[in-house]
Amino acid sequence: MLHVVIVGEPSSPLLQRLREESEALGFIVDTKTKTSGPLDAELDISGVVAAIRELDSPNEAIELVIADPQLHERIRETLPIRTSTDPTSREVVATRAIELLRAVRLHVEQATPQVRPPEPAPPAKASDPPPVTPAPAIAIALAPLATYAPGFNLGLSADLSLSYVPAHLGFRGGLLVPLAAQRLEHGGGDITATASAIHAAFVTRTSAAAPLALELGVGLEASRAHFEGHAPPPLVNTDSNVYTFGPRLEASGALRVASHVRLLMPLALSYALPPTVVRFAGEPLRDWGPLLFRAGLGVELEVP
Repeated sequence: MLHVVIVGEPSSPLLQRLREESEALGFIVDTKTKTSGPLDAELDISGVVAAIRELDSPNEAIELVIADPQLHERIRETLPIRTSTDPTSREVVATRAIELLRAVRLHVEQATPQVRPPEPAPPAKASDPPPVTPAPAIAIALAPLATYAPGFNLGLSADLSLSYVPAHLGFRGGLLVPLAAQRLEHGGGDITATASAIHAAFVTRTSAAAPLALELGVGLEASRAHFEGHAPPPLVNTDSNVYTFGPRLEASGALRVASHVRLLMPLALSYALPPTVVRFAGEPLRDWGPLLFRAGLGVELEVP
């Protein structure tokens, strides 16, 4: 804060005006009735930029000492009051003194370095969502399947498959191995059928990364069906092999149970060509297929 020291009688109208005008300019006014030393000594006090003293008769005047921050020096002014010749002399002297104080105020503001307000911090950037790690494209699956052919009892087989689905489209191939034969009973005997096959299909899936996914595929299946007859005497047991080839339609639901493990529910429908007639003691019983249906529950392991 800037201070102005005014020395003289507090009841002086001239000093009262100077005090009011100084306060209006933003100065803090310190009043004293007298000083023990020269007026310049008041400016040695920290924060004081001007000192004003009223001199009595016969040398009636206003004495000012001002610290100029631009010139780095002290300016001394003595403004005489000639009321005998000019009744308005006191007002003129007071106006001149206020102008000098206003100039001091302006020079101090210009000499004071402007402190720029700190620039506002840039808004915090929204953090990017963590990258989504794509699910592995290669997976190996093993599923025991119940197998069904019209007219035969249910059988059991195991399907070992390998899939490559980098995004939503891919390829699946597998090997089907019989575990339990399908039986066709007739006249005190029966015929058992076991079928091994290889299959391949183009597949599409909803999303491998989702907890629950659906997969559809269409492809081909080549199989080897082995038939073995069991007849009472005097009939002779015989066996034969048949090779078929045809289209295949498959679907599968997958439930993720661990980071790289999914539970599979595969379904498959294939069409065996050419048509195969199953005979017992030379008599035709029925056709093998041509529709073959398989369903089961398995596990798929994704390869990281």
